[in-house]
Amino acid sequence: MGVTSSSPVQQRLPALDDRPILFAHRGARAHAPENTIDAFKLGLRLGATGLESDVWLTADGVPVLDHDGVVNGWRKRPIAELLRADLPTHIPDLEQLLAECGTDYDLSLDLKDRRCATTVIDLVASSAPELLSRLWLCHPDHQFL
Repeated sequence: MGVTSSSPVQQRLPALDDRPILFAHRGARAHAPENTIDAFKLGLRLGATGLESDVWLTADGVPVLDHDGVVNGWRKRPIAELLRADLPTHIPDLEQLLAECGTDYDLSLDLKDRRCATTVIDLVASSAPELLSRLWLCHPDHQFL
């Protein structure tokens, strides 16, 4: 028995004509250091239609893109305890990503710090409003979103 156009199942399915989103997870990390502007740019050049990263908030409220949320050195320090200016230059902030990679892609951000949701949305709304409809925010607690 096939699914007809009046079937409730068919009505819930996304449009089959939409192209899949090809996310570059942490950028093209097989070819460049992950979560760097170079990795994100390369991912887009290689055909990705979306970028994915984890986002953390610095002590001065700047959303930055990093997987672990700690800065390595002789002593690991959480990004949340550091000012943006004190982070290594290879860790990009969200504003830098938007400025250097444009906005012609979907953006999936895994919110690692609950405090950053409003900051991320406000930043995208002011810097790249055309990206809001293609912004995917992820968090393990769906009620938070």
